[in-house]
Amino acid sequence: MVGAQNKNSIQMATHATTKASVAREDAPIRRTRLATDKSRAIVRAARKLFLKKGYGAVSMNEIVKRVGGSKTTIYSRFRDKAGLFAAVIDELLSETVDFNLVMDVSNLEVRAALLQVARQHLEVVMSDLYIRLIRLVAAEVDRFPDLGRLFWEHGPGRTYINFSLYLRQQVRAGTLSIDDVGLATDFFFGALHHRRVLARIYGVEVGIPPNCDHIAHGVVEEFMRSYAVVARDSAQPQRLRARSV
Repeated sequence: MVGAQNKNSIQMATHATTKASVAREDAPIRRTRLATDKSRAIVRAARKLFLKKGYGAVSMNEIVKRVGGSKTTIYSRFRDKAGLFAAVIDELLSETVDFNLVMDVSNLEVRAALLQVARQHLEVVMSDLYIRLIRLVAAEVDRFPDLGRLFWEHGPGRTYINFSLYLRQQVRAGTLSIDDVGLATDFFFGALHHRRVLARIYGVEVGIPPNCDHIAHGVVEEFMRSYAVVARDSAQPQRLRARSV
C-alpha cells in the first residue's frame, strides 16, 4: 500500500513537471527557488538522507526528526515525498549549468557562449555529488519506475530542452546551420561527457578530469566545425567545412 502511494505521488509530481515543461516552448525552463529558510532546511536534511540511504529507505518521520516540526509542515511545502525529492533534485542541479544561462550568454558570441556552457557543465556533471545522485536514481528506479522520469525532467531533460532552444535561436540568427537540433544537442553533450560520466559511475575513474578546459575547447571546436556559418560574401553564407585530416 505504501509503495503504491509513493508511486502515485511520483506520477503526480512528474505530471505536474511535464505540464510546466510544455507551457511555453519558446522559453527556457526555470528551476523553482525555495522561498523560506525552513524549506531550505527541509531540503538539505532530505538531501543528506536520500544520498546516504536511498529514496525508498528514507521515511518522512526521519526527515522530521532532522529538521523539527511535523510532517504537516513538510506536506504543506512539498505536498509529498516525491515533491520533496523533486526539490532535492532542483537544489542539486542548480549547482550545474542551469540553462537560465541561455539568457546569461545571449550577449556572447556563439563560440564563447558554448565554451562557457561546456566548461561549467563538464565540471559539475563530473563532480562527486552529481555522480552520487545518478547512482541513487539508478539504484531505485526498478522499485520506483517514475523516479527516473522525475529526475530526467528536472535534470538532463530540462538541460537538453533549454540548450536546444538556444541552438534554435542561433539558427534563426544565422550563426549556426543545423538540420536536426536534437541530434546536434546529443552530439554536444555526448562528446562532452558521455564516456567520462560512465567511467565515473562505474568507479573506473575518480574526480573531475584535470583537463576540463582542454576537453571543453575540443568539443566546442568540433561543434563549430560542424554547424557554424561563415559568410564567404554577404550574399551567400556557407556552413564551415570540417578541416581535412
